[in-house]
Amino acid sequence: MLHFNVECRECKQEVGKSILAYAKLLDSMTTVTLDTTCIIHYFDSSSPDKHREMVRIFELHESRQIEVAVSTRVINDKSRDENFERRVRDLDFALGFKVIPSVFRVDVSYLPSEDRFGDIIAGDEILEKFGQLHRVFWGSRTIPKVDDWERKGGNDLDHLFAHWINERDVFLTYDYDDILKRKDAFWRELGIKVQSPAEFLKGFPV
Repeated sequence: MLHFNVECRECKQEVGKSILAYAKLLDSMTTVTLDTTCIIHYFDSSSPDKHREMVRIFELHESRQIEVAVSTRVINDKSRDENFERRVRDLDFALGFKVIPSVFRVDVSYLPSEDRFGDIIAGDEILEKFGQLHRVFWGSRTIPKVDDWERKGGNDLDHLFAHWINERDVFLTYDYDDILKRKDAFWRELGIKVQSPAEFLKGFPV
C-alpha cells in the first residue's frame, strides 16, 4: 500500500495526478493470467519457440503493456514437483507476480491472511458460476471424484475459474489436452478468452 506525507497543496495535487495517471494505466493494460505450464516452459521448455514466447510475455509485463497474474493453484501444482530446487525456483518466480484466488478446497486452500495467499469460500453465486464452468470443461465426461481431482485435470479448471471470477482478460496456457481444445466453447458459452502464448503475441508484434 502506498503512503504519502504531503504538506503543500501543489504537491498534493501533483501526487493526486500521478496516482490517477497510474490508475488509468492499469485500466488500459490487458490483464493476463498464466497457467503453470507457462512458468514451466519459461524455465525448462524443450521448445526454443515456447521459451522465447514466454520471455516476450514477461517483457510486455515489465514494460507495463500487460499485467501478468497467476492463480493460487500454481502453489499446489509446484508442491508436487519432486525436484526441490526447481520447485523453489519456479514458485519464487511465479509468486513475484500478482496472485489471484481460486475456489476454496479442503486440503488444498488456505484462508487469506497477511502472510499467505488464500482462496474464496464458495457461496451460491460462486457455486453457480463454477457449475457453468464445469459443464463446459467436462462436457460429457464424468466429473472426477475428490481423490482423482488433480490427476484428471481439476487443477486446470481451478486455474481457469480463478481467472474468470477475477474478471481478467486473457488466460494463457500450453495445455492443449484439457483447455486449449475447448477454447471456442469457453468463449462462446462463458465469454472466457483462452489462448496459447503464440496466439496472444500476434497482437503484440515486435
